[in-house]
Amino acid sequence: PPRPWAIICRGDRPVTLMLATNSDSRILGVLKSFGLDRFLHLDVDGSASAVQSSAGPVLSYFEKCAKPDSRFFQAALQRAATHLGESVPPTNALYVGDQLHEDFWGATTAGLQAAWLQRSTGAESNQPHQQVDRARDDPHDLEHAHQRTITSLADVVDLVESSHTAT
Repeated sequence: PPRPWAIICRGDRPVTLMLATNSDSRILGVLKSFGLDRFLHLDVDGSASAVQSSAGPVLSYFEKCAKPDSRFFQAALQRAATHLGESVPPTNALYVGDQLHEDFWGATTAGLQAAWLQRSTGAESNQPHQQVDRARDDPHDLEHAHQRTITSLADVVDLVESSHTAT
């Protein structure tokens, strides 16, 4: 089957992929060892201020804030704007993460579109629906989380295509 990034990048409306994570720069070497630097800008050079003004990854270590803080997601939008040369409205950004509170609800609260990646590994899953934060346990929130749950990164393609169809 085709790789998700090959599908996402085709067509007349290009999609920019970026990394934003609660980590320090050590994660970048791991991601490069998997060859992901072919699809993501994973270079960080110099000081924290140089990293923050580059088009590279958003790392909580350099941002001095972390998910689920809205400032972290705003930093990601600013980094995308630096890379693209134009502002990126939060509603035009899709954040995909495997942590319900930090990733999904953090991005949602910051105004971004969000998808919760819950891989079906057979092992204990990362934050099942039943463990939703008390502030997010009303039926509307539970349904929203359920509708935006994906089991594979390939599912991101459907989300992106449906958002492009809706605009």
